Formats: sequence, C-alpha cells, structure tokens
Amino acid sequence: MANRIPLIVDTLDDNKIKELPAGDNLDLGNAGLTNVGSVNATDVTINGVSFNNPFSGNYNDLTNKPIIPVVPSAISAFANDSGYLVFGTDTDSIPEGLTNLYHSTARVDARIQSANLSSLGNVDAVTSADDGKVVYYNHETQTFKFTNVVTESDNLQSILTRGNTSDKDIITTGKVYYQNVWATIDDLPSPSTYHGMFVHVHSTGKAYYSHAGEWKVLQNEGENFTSFSVGADDSTLRSIGNGESFKISGGTGISTSSTAEGDITITLGNLTDLANVSAGAPSNGQALVWNNAQTRWEPGNVAGGISDIGDLGDVDVTVTTPVDNYVLSWDNGNSYWRPRALNNLDASTVTTQLDSTAANHYIPFVAAGSASQQALRTDAGITYNPSTNVISLNTIVATTEIQTSGLAVTGNITGTASEVNFADAVRLTSGKELRLYDTANVKYNAFKSPAALTTSVSWTLPDGDGTTNQILKTDGSGNLAWTDNNAGGNSFSTIIVSGQNNVVADTANDSLTLVAGTNVTITTNDSTDTITINASGGGGGGTPGGSDTQVQFNDGGTFGGDSDLTYNKTTNTLTGVNLIATGKIEAPEIFSSSTGIPTITSASNIILDAANAVVLQKTVLRLGSYDTNGLATLTGQAGDVVYNSSEKQMQFWDGTAWKSSSDTFRFSVGADDSTLREVSNQESIKFIGGTNVTTSSDAEGNITITASGGGSYGNSDVDTHLNQSNPTSGYVLSWNGSDYAWVDNATAVSVALNDISNVTAPSPSTNDYLKWNGSAWVNDAISGISISSPNAGDMVYYNGTAWTATQGPVYYYTVSSNGSSAYRFAGPGVGASTDNPNLTLYKGATYVFNNTTGSGHPFAIRVSSGGASFTEGVSGSTTGTQTFTVPHEPSDTTLVYQCTIHGGMVGNLTIV
Repeated sequence: MANRIPLIVDTLDDNKIKELPAGDNLDLGNAGLTNVGSVNATDVTINGVSFNNPFSGNYNDLTNKPIIPVVPSAISAFANDSGYLVFGTDTDSIPEGLTNLYHSTARVDARIQSANLSSLGNVDAVTSADDGKVVYYNHETQTFKFTNVVTESDNLQSILTRGNTSDKDIITTGKVYYQNVWATIDDLPSPSTYHGMFVHVHSTGKAYYSHAGEWKVLQNEGENFTSFSVGADDSTLRSIGNGESFKISGGTGISTSSTAEGDITITLGNLTDLANVSAGAPSNGQALVWNNAQTRWEPGNVAGGISDIGDLGDVDVTVTTPVDNYVLSWDNGNSYWRPRALNNLDASTVTTQLDSTAANHYIPFVAAGSASQQALRTDAGITYNPSTNVISLNTIVATTEIQTSGLAVTGNITGTASEVNFADAVRLTSGKELRLYDTANVKYNAFKSPAALTTSVSWTLPDGDGTTNQILKTDGSGNLAWTDNNAGGNSFSTIIVSGQNNVVADTANDSLTLVAGTNVTITTNDSTDTITINASGGGGGGTPGGSDTQVQFNDGGTFGGDSDLTYNKTTNTLTGVNLIATGKIEAPEIFSSSTGIPTITSASNIILDAANAVVLQKTVLRLGSYDTNGLATLTGQAGDVVYNSSEKQMQFWDGTAWKSSSDTFRFSVGADDSTLREVSNQESIKFIGGTNVTTSSDAEGNITITASGGGSYGNSDVDTHLNQSNPTSGYVLSWNGSDYAWVDNATAVSVALNDISNVTAPSPSTNDYLKWNGSAWVNDAISGISISSPNAGDMVYYNGTAWTATQGPVYYYTVSSNGSSAYRFAGPGVGASTDNPNLTLYKGATYVFNNTTGSGHPFAIRVSSGGASFTEGVSGSTTGTQTFTVPHEPSDTTLVYQCTIHGGMVGNLTIV
C-alpha cells in the first residue's frame, strides 16, 4: 500500500482542511491511536519516556518489572469463585449489575440511533436562527459551531439552495455564461420588478428588455422603409436592414474613399497594384509571364507570340471552327487537339449541385448522338423550378398514358381524330361539375354529384336512342333503358305528405283528388292542363296579390299577413323591418337603399371572411379615431390598426404596445477608408466617379460604374505608364527599360499544348478531353452515359455512383440530425437547418432518403407517430439509404417519418 498524507484542520488559516506539512506535528487533542498496524519513526516518546531503543521482547530485559503471581493450576483455587469459572459459562448465566450494564450490540445500536448532532458534547446547541448555516470546527474551543461563512467545499449550486436573492453586485474580470430563455411573452416576469432585464422569447425568436413598466422588443417593427438590397455584377442581392451598414470596398487594383457627406469615390490604381503582379523592375524586351510557383505575373522572356489557343503547335482550329460549348478533343490520327461538340459525358466528372435561389433549372435528358452513341443534353423549353416543385414545358405528347395526381392545363388537351382517349375512369373530385359548352363556349350544361353520397353507383346507358316522349328508367342494378312516360302504371304511385298518411295508388287507373280546405280555392284549366290553388281569405290586412304581396304566415293560429312584410314579384324584393339571423345570410350583394347610416352591431367581433379580399370600392375606409389617452384604455390584439388623432397618423398594436407606421429608417455608407456616415430617411446617396471612372444611373435606380474610354479598360486605366499606341495582332507587352510598350514579338515558335507548364498530356487518344485534377490539366477518356435499355419517357439521375434511368422524377434528400430532438434534411425545397420539417410527396415520384446518422437514429416511414411501418413502395434500410416510390393509390395519404429510438424526432409526410 502506498504512503498516505493525513488531512488536518489548520486553525491558523480559517480552519481550512489541508494536508499535514512535512516537519509539523500531528495534534490529536487528548485522543489516541487505535488499530495501528505499525509505526515508523526516528524517535517515539510516551509520557517523556523514549522508546528509541527497541525492546528485545524478553520479559527479563524489562526494568522495574512487577512480580507475576503464580497462577493456580485449578479454578477451584480462586477464593471468590462462585462456580462461574467453569467451562461453557457465558454472560447469559452471570447476573447483571444495576449501574454498570453490559455494552451489548443492541444497546450500542439503540443509543447511536437515538442520538443527534446537537446531543454530542463538542457540538453547539442548534437554534432556529441556524437554518441554512454550515458546521465548522473551532480549534480555540475545540467544538463544532454553526456559521454562514461559505466553505471550500461549497459551490454556486449549494449556495443558491440556501437562498437565491441578493442586492449585491457581481464583479468579475472573467466571462459570465448563462441562459435566459422564456417560452412565450406571457411567461415573462414583471418588467417593473426587473427593470433593465434582458431576455430571449423562444416562440417569437426575438430579444426583449424591460423599461418603463413594459417589455420592449430589441428591433423596430412596422416601419414603412424596412430594408433595401445591394448587389454587384454577379447579380447576388443582399438585403440591408434598419440600422445596418454596407461598405464599398475596392478590389484588386481599385481603391475607394468617401467624404463626410457620404460621397463615394472609386479609383483605379497601377498595374503593379494588382495582388498577383510582381512589383520588380523588368528588363528591356520582357513581358509579363505567369509564375505558377509564386502564383503571380512577373517580368520574363517569351520565346514567341501566342495570341490565342490556335497558335499552339498541336492545336488545330482550322478544320472545325469552335462554337459555344465545344471542347478540345485529341485526334490521334492527325496528332492534333481539335474542337468538337461535347456529346458524351463521363458520369464521374459530372457534379450536381442544388441552387434553390435559381428560378429554373434545365432538365438533362438522354438523346441519340453520333456513331450510335448517346448524349446528355438540355433544352431551354424544359425547366424545373425547385422553389415551386414545377416542371415547365410547352407540349406533352404521350404515346401511352400520363399519370398525375393534380394536372393544371392552361392550353388544350388534344388527341387523334379530334378525340381524347382515356383508358380508365375520368375522375372529378370534390363535387365538381362536368360541363358541356355550346359552340360559342359561353353557356354550358353541367352534371354533378350531390354534396354527400351513401354509396357509389354506375349507370349503363341503353343501346341507341328512344322514341318520342320516352324517358330513361333504371332497373335498380345500374342499367338504364328507354320507356314510355306512362308505361307500366299511373302517373303517380305514392304521394308523401310530412306528418300525414301516404297517398298510394290502389290500381293502375286510380285517381288523385285535390280537396280545397278552409280559405283555399282550387281551379283547373283543361286547355292549359293547369291547377290553380289560391288563398280565399285569412288574417292580416292588405291584399294578398299585387305588386307588394303580403307574406302569409301563422299569426296566432290563423294564416295571415302583415303590411310590414311584403314581397314584390316584379322586382323580386322581400321587404321587412327587422331581420335576425341565428345562422348565416348568403347573398351576392347587400346594400342600403334608404337614407341615414345603416349600422351592423355585434355583442363581440364582426368577422369578414373572404376567399380573396375584402374590397372597399369607390369609398374610403374610416378607422376608429382615438387620441393618445384614448388609446391607453384600449386592449389591443396583434395587427389591430387605429388612427391616433394626437399624433395624426395610423398606429398598430404589435402585441405589446401601439406602434407608429412612420418610424425613421437609418443606415450608413462608407468606402475603403472605413469612414461611415449615417444616411437618414429622405436623404440621398450619390456615386461619384474618381480618376478614370465615370458613373451613371437609369430611371430604375440601377447604377453603372464605368472606366473612362468607354465600356472597357484602356491602357491608361490599368497603368499610367503604359504606351498609348494601339497594338496589332501578335504584339506583346514588353518592358523597354523605362516603360511597358506594345512590340511585335516576331520570333515565332511552335508551342504544343503539352509545353504549357500546368498541362500534362503527352500521349492523348482520340476523343480525350482535358480536365483539372487539382494541380494540372491532364487528358482523360470520355466514357459517357450509357443506359442499357432505356424506355420511352425515361429520365436520368445520378444515384451517387452512376447514372441510371427512372420513369418518374427523383428527389434526393440527405438526412442528418440535430442531437436527439430532430431530423434535418438537405435537398430540394427544404432548409438544411429546419428541425423536423413537414414534407409533401407527389404520387408517382421517387424519393431517396440517405440517412447519414446510421443506427443512431433509424429513419422509419410510418402510418402515424409510434404506429406501424408503411411499406407500400418503400425499400432499402432505415439506417442507410431508403427509397420511397409513392403509389398512385396508397392506402393512406397522411404518413410520418420517425426515429425508432427517439420518438420526438418525427415529422409529417403528406401524399398529394
């Protein structure tokens, strides 16, 4: 066992617990050592007696040794023996005394259990004032006491459990890390109690601070001018928000400066100002030569003049003139690099990258190439928009079928012989109509199903047309047939009157008799085949006929009318005094024709719920007007808008306070000198050209910065020391000892493409192409895309290792995780940092989910959260790559994806 150093209480240093220093004594304070195995010491002294000399162990070597009495050989020799000192005697047979009781195990355990800390002789008594205090040892009194002093064993957690409020300042030269996140605004404490407190509210994603008895958001909202965008030639626009700044920085050879008024000057420098041009002085006749090792242009000697790639000795551009998208290909038979169309691609050299900011992507397809080869091509008329998930093309010609879950047609659907053939049923969903238009395509006849059906029925039309006045009838099994209107019986069979007995035809020639009741007359006209039923009287004044006919109603048991409730058949108008609707009123137009101000009142809110917009036509919208004091009495909801007559402007409720809509927007501008000037609302920014730079703008506000001399850089724009004469073909820039000048490099030499320092292509083969391998251009063969047995309408996609054909669109997602709380997806239409996004899947499409988390978060497709797996069209591994081809008739269209280990990693999959 290794040596140990004892821990002691240092009474000279605030009773701290320390290791016993070397050379110090161990004060046991009247205590002793027990169960000591061995003592190693240079000197042991007990009660002043040194035991430095070891004892031999022989009793006779002791000094002042006592006389040892002779022990009797028999127990009976003891005079006080009462018979107890015999073999087998134990304490159970020996009577116990009255005061000195046996210390049995049970008695010791009971005494220990009944004792407490304050009952110990060296521990102070405990009072109610000692709550939260700690115990420490006082060496002076040699007792344990209670104190509020924090000990070395305390930490911040243990201190706060004894009390977490203080009016003291926390001062530190280190860093303070803390979380102060609240779920909602309603969870925040009183801003008056915690004035100056800063918090983050997770539900709004904003920061707030408490001031003047309310929580204020740390950004201005609802401003008329919230941001603007800036960009450059790369067409990338960035939004500049309120309070932000943007800086115009000079690039290579360009510097910028600004004035106190915010004017910005852009100036071009010298050629040697360029970062990749050496500032060393050239010699006469030298030109700028690229030094690949130094990654810069340096003065150097050029053997011959090369103006374009056709000047290279092993490049021939005379047989075939290159056009857009041509590549250099090695012709082994003629030992030349020659231009040709790129009609095949090596799958390993094609890199796909999603650009969700682009409105349209071109869709590649396989087309027939030369020499029975295949080519990967695109067409400007076939595009894909990843933001809307829409494929756009002018015409679809399908030789077999088109499968879609929702087809929006803006043109015409045509077929052969002026017919459109449908191989399966035509489905009109959600109670939509089948419309048959007239030749003018204005009026139509339509058929549609009722709002709710109890069963599905198909009717089979009869063969051929019927005769005059025949009608269609069903046999109850879905078969329709032509029949006479009166064939088979009466013109009526059963007449049902609610609350009365049914009137049933007894025979084929049975008659129906109409009987006039009280205040009712019935007249017939056999020439016009009409029956007229009139009310012959009743309660209520006014006349039951005429332009304003009183509406009849049950008036206390008598059928009558009232002059305040009339109907005008000519104008189709119902006139009344009061209208109370417990449900809803449906009308294409509601207006007031009388004088005065019509008023709509409600005990709560009035909701205008329009499918598109609530339009105020040829009138103004007059908002409620309140002064500042009146606004203070209102209880607003987010989005409420009123007019503040004190401020003379509209204000809206942002959830915490009434905000004005005309707050000031400010931003700052600057240049390379880092001087920023704030530009306030209604101020202007002017771009001023500097040396050899001019600026212009158009009516749209676009600003053009141009070097002097037209739309391109002139010699003097690049370097003020350049010769100003115009060069001719084959001329190079050469240093003549004092300046760069254009000179004729007449010494022509044959330079091959392989002679270029960063090109390694010593023995190219026919159809080879150049590719960059990270350090040099090298030749490589084009293997192309090869689909063994493509079918009509196939598309091509890259599965990670090779190009393969598919009969529908393929969407590829890389699945990762945010800890154990959420999945994240990288792919079309979804943000890579969105937790558990909801995905919409299209019938007929294929979705590939590459689960990069592996077995840590198995990716399962289920019918519900925690439910059974959905297996229709699903293949692959939940811990690797999983493919889901969505069927057109799935058993369920509302699915979820979920981690089989962490149930909270779940999101919705909706099939449409």
